[in-house]
Amino acid sequence: MPVSLAEWNARRTPHTTQFFASPGATRTVMLCSHIWWTEHMALALLNLGYNVLVHVPPYLLYTSDAAFDAFDAHWSQAVAGIRQTRVDVIIGGNAAAMAPHPRTGELLHQAVGVPLVNYWWDEPRSEPPFARRGISPETYLAAVRDPRTLNVIWDLDVLEELAAFFDLGNTLHVPLACLPEYWPSGFVPIEQRPLAACFLGNCHFTCAW
Repeated sequence: MPVSLAEWNARRTPHTTQFFASPGATRTVMLCSHIWWTEHMALALLNLGYNVLVHVPPYLLYTSDAAFDAFDAHWSQAVAGIRQTRVDVIIGGNAAAMAPHPRTGELLHQAVGVPLVNYWWDEPRSEPPFARRGISPETYLAAVRDPRTLNVIWDLDVLEELAAFFDLGNTLHVPLACLPEYWPSGFVPIEQRPLAACFLGNCHFTCAW
């Protein structure tokens, strides 16, 4: 029997890590992002017959001094949880799963030996949260080039530019479809944008990184 959205919302505690078992499932998908469609994706995967681990975004360790000071403890806890639930693949959005360990440079999916689907909606030239603690653009670019990472791009122009300027080939174009009542698109006049081009998503802010 499929789980309804109302049932899901009753079981789900937002902004926490939770495991949801699907009866008879042999595969587990981990999802992590900071935005509402993560919940919809998790519910869809559960109803498709997968176990689902909804995980708080690892990049949040970079945005809190207390969390960053205890990075190793949080990292070890995340690795243990992924292994315990036998995650087969990680799906992370908006750099949620791309935050490297500050000492080793290792990514979470590398630490547990599973592939990552890294989906983007933000302008890729904007500064990721973890850049504020010394992670360079080169380090981030090396992370997205990881051979066990598939970068899912919603805007075809972004995919083409990544290939042309960065020789990034581990990409896949998946067009975004969203009901307007869930995501209304506001019009921003081009003279008010920092760039002449406007990519899909929240791209009207600092783009010098």
